[in-house]
Amino acid sequence: RCSPGKYATFDSSKGDGQSSDLCASCPAGKASAAGKAQCSDCMPGEYSNGGTSTCVPCEKGKYNPNSGATGCISCTPGKYSTGGRTQCTNCEEGKYVTSSGAEACLDCPLGTIAPSTGRAVACDKCPVNTYAGTPGLATCTACEAGTSSAVGSSICQSCDAGKYAKHDGTCADCAIGKFSNAKATLCISCSQGEYTPTVGSSFCKKCEPGKSQDATGSSACTDCLAGSYSSSGAISCSFCALGSYQDSSGQDSCNDCPEGQISSNVGAVKCTKCGLNYFATGPGNFKCQLCPVGHVSVPGQGSCHQCAAGKYSSADPSLADGVSSDLCLACEAGKMSTQGSRACTVCNAGTYSLVGASACSSCPAGKESSQGASECTACPSGRYAGAPGTGTCVRCAAGSYSSSAATGCSICPKGKFRATAGSESCTDCSPGDYTDAVGATACKACAAGKIAASKGLSGCTACAKGTYSASAGGSECVPCQGGLAASTSAATQCEICPAGKMSLTGADKCEICDAGKYSTVSATACIACTAGYYSATSGSSDCTACA
Repeated sequence: RCSPGKYATFDSSKGDGQSSDLCASCPAGKASAAGKAQCSDCMPGEYSNGGTSTCVPCEKGKYNPNSGATGCISCTPGKYSTGGRTQCTNCEEGKYVTSSGAEACLDCPLGTIAPSTGRAVACDKCPVNTYAGTPGLATCTACEAGTSSAVGSSICQSCDAGKYAKHDGTCADCAIGKFSNAKATLCISCSQGEYTPTVGSSFCKKCEPGKSQDATGSSACTDCLAGSYSSSGAISCSFCALGSYQDSSGQDSCNDCPEGQISSNVGAVKCTKCGLNYFATGPGNFKCQLCPVGHVSVPGQGSCHQCAAGKYSSADPSLADGVSSDLCLACEAGKMSTQGSRACTVCNAGTYSLVGASACSSCPAGKESSQGASECTACPSGRYAGAPGTGTCVRCAAGSYSSSAATGCSICPKGKFRATAGSESCTDCSPGDYTDAVGATACKACAAGKIAASKGLSGCTACAKGTYSASAGGSECVPCQGGLAASTSAATQCEICPAGKMSLTGADKCEICDAGKYSTVSATACIACTAGYYSATSGSSDCTACA
């Protein structure tokens, strides 16, 4: 029988030339097993060069779509075969082959892709901001937010903080007033109260204390104006509170007004001193307090001091005298004050004071004063002040008197009187009158028979014998006329001399006519009996004719 790769033929001319072998070799494209009478065509995907017992599978990278093939065809670019194939297989997505006869497709390199099968050319590069991170990909992956890539990249690069990913795949610095974290696709404007002065910032700075910014995206903060302040990161500056101030710009705090000064409005750039007679205790005040009653202060003080005795503080600061630290006013004459007085007290009647007195002094005895007197006045004549501190001098009572500045009244002496009160002297009793007691308010008339011959007598004098006073209040005694006589003192009338007696003027008795004489009633002389007549005895009232 024929050996493998041959077939039996009965035509010697087709033998192999060996007389004993009538088998012929299978032609190319065919094959036979041992003892076959004929050769069989190679199947598609196989071939033979002839004389073989089996067909050979097409090598890798080739194919054969027909039976009885004497050879295989190389796969065209974009296709491949793994051997024994009747056709080439298109390269899968993500693969390619640019040469013929490929037994396998190549993975697209990093950064490239093959989006369709049968890729016969180089893979497409990934566009900007996409990437192919492993070989053999059919599609590019978009870069994550905040990353970027150039054309044909296998990875996306993260933009550093302070940068952002642009559409062209590059990272760009954030502008002034903006910032970004790593992997940013855009920059963020700095918030209010923040800023960044340079490009490419990864963070915004808080406004420093003493500055502020109320806009977003700022490159700088603004200094707080005088009268305001801020802490770190301020959107706006805060006005200095009542009781505080700030005289400089760009400050992080306000200063308390010192003692004795205030700021009564927010946002003060300076403090104001408290005015006269006002004060502010301790720092940080927004209102001055009026000094309490009897206390004063110069401008800018933290406390008030008491006015000394003899002075006072007025509720009206404009009245203060402003001398050094003493703004107290001296009390006027006629007034006084104790320490710490707001007003002076008017001196009572009976007292007085000079300017700046701490007490009113009592007027001495013999002087008087009305309320608010600056001096005492001597009691006028007819009045007196018997003790110190008299407000009004007292009138001397009737029957008494006084001179100026008297401390008491003098009693009218005997012989004098004062009928009314308040007299400076006593009046002598008129002639014919008298007072026999001190302190008389009137004189008494001398009784009939008595007289007060001069003024100012304390008693009456009885008319002497031979005289008389017929009525009360007489100032002189009248001698009895001739023919009359007053034989006793204090006579109120004269007695008529009877006949036979006689008297001369002022006689205190009637004289008896001697014998030889006679008289009639009220005779002022005895008459001698005429011739031829006689009187034998004394005291005759007539003569008797001689016998």
